[in-house]
Amino acid sequence: MKLLVYTFSVLLFFCLFVAPSYSQDDTIPPPIAPFLNEPSDYSQWKIEVETLKKFKSDQAALESGKQVIMRPTLQLTEIRSYKFDNLKQDILIYADGSRQEYWHTDEFTLSQRPNRKISIHKKPSDELPIYGNLTVSPGYPGFDWLKLGYYRGVETLDDVTCYYFRLEVNESVESAETQTTTLSIAEAWVDTQTRRPVAYQANNIRYRYYFTPGSKRHPVMPKSFADAFKRFQLAKKRSAALLQRNRLP
Repeated sequence: MKLLVYTFSVLLFFCLFVAPSYSQDDTIPPPIAPFLNEPSDYSQWKIEVETLKKFKSDQAALESGKQVIMRPTLQLTEIRSYKFDNLKQDILIYADGSRQEYWHTDEFTLSQRPNRKISIHKKPSDELPIYGNLTVSPGYPGFDWLKLGYYRGVETLDDVTCYYFRLEVNESVESAETQTTTLSIAEAWVDTQTRRPVAYQANNIRYRYYFTPGSKRHPVMPKSFADAFKRFQLAKKRSAALLQRNRLP
């Protein structure tokens, strides 16, 4: 009897203090599309852009005179986003202090670089089309590519329980003499509770989301953008009317 009690005590101690506990992957089911909740009518957030250690070490080696493979230098440091109803503003802030502004309507995106004219296009131009848009989007940038096939389980990032997605793609670059294939990886973390984005990562750069609760900021499109958009819409109507007129018998 004493041996039985001793054996039971040892097993109980092992189960409570030694055996590994079940991970959250066992208790949280896979997400169901849509994987992200759309931004509410009043939303405000910022995205901090962080260069990862691997990239920093390459930069240090380059500065010390060592031969390394060149990578694009990181300039973007922060993205500030404000959304009200069907209008969204993105402000891209760079390391040298310069800014680039984007305005998203239902159908179009207006943007302007320093000392350049305002451009208007149907949708944002993707920096890396295979991943979705990494910096600007009418919704949440960096998460356009999410599919259940890329879901890899549950991870904790900065004390937030997240759905984790990972995409790996072989990209080929051809020249006159050679063809080089590189493995490109994109990763995304989505809060399991709020279905808001937490972070995404690509090309050794991490983009971390931070939301401002209870924001009621109403973004107002500057006059220069509003006037350019009016001229664009007027030209579009004239072009459609001319095309219709030419089709008449």
